[in-house]
Order: sequence, then C-alpha cells, then structure tokens
Amino acid sequence: MTQAHRKEMGSKLDPILFFAHHARMRHLPIIMIALVITALAALPPAQAMSKKVAPPKLFEGTQAWDKMDLRAREAYREAVEKKDGARRFECMLKTTHRMSADEEALLKGAGYERRSVIGDIVTGSVTAAHLQSVAELPFVQAMELAVPLQFK
Repeated sequence: MTQAHRKEMGSKLDPILFFAHHARMRHLPIIMIALVITALAALPPAQAMSKKVAPPKLFEGTQAWDKMDLRAREAYREAVEKKDGARRFECMLKTTHRMSADEEALLKGAGYERRSVIGDIVTGSVTAAHLQSVAELPFVQAMELAVPLQFK
C-alpha cells in the first residue's frame, strides 16, 4: 500500500493496519488465546447446561414442591429414577397475577418454554432438570401436569 493511498484512506484504516501488523508478528498466539478465553467466559456455567435432576428428597417438602399437583410430582420422581433430566413436561401454571414482562423473562430464564398466556394461566413445557427452578419462582402459585383431552 502506497503512502498516498494510505493517507487517502485516512484514520479509518489505521486500527486495521495496526492489528494486521501485530498479527503477523509473534503476538498472534497471544491474541488467539485471549479470544478463546473470552469466548469460554461467555458460555453459561456447566451446571446450567447439565441434565441432572435434583433428588426428590431435597425438593420434597419445600414450598415449591407443594405447588405441584400429584401427577407432576410422580412424573418428576420417575424422571429422577431414570436419571432423565431432559424429560419434558407439558404443564400449566397458575400465577398470583398477570405476569409482567420482567416476570415472563424470569420464567423463561428458569427454563419454562411458554406457549400461551390467558390472564394468570400460562401453558408451556419444562424439562425435569428445570422443574424445581420454575416452581420456586415467587409468582408461580400452582403447577399442573397437562392431561390429554379425551373425547367421549
């Protein structure tokens, strides 16, 4: 690149040329290591990604456990026995009031995949690994496992 061309491009090109110059030097491994560390730090913790399910004995008897109906409790126990934290439960939630946008974000962050909301009733699904964290939300009043409709 000629000096005249570089002057014509102005200062927009200076940071790019600076990085390119240093990347050609021995700093490239250091830059690459820094990028990898930054990318790894941005990942969620391994615990959040695990499919482990809390043992029922730690969950049973809590206020969160009492929010679930009998079918949800039995399904949860079965998932724990089979070590199946990825098992998905279709369930309805009753909340203490119509949820705000912040509360909907908390519900999603706890692992609940919302499908519909009508007033204080929310339908959706949650994995066994996230069931307890959803039940522990203060605005969740009750959880019921979905039942397939039966036509007579």
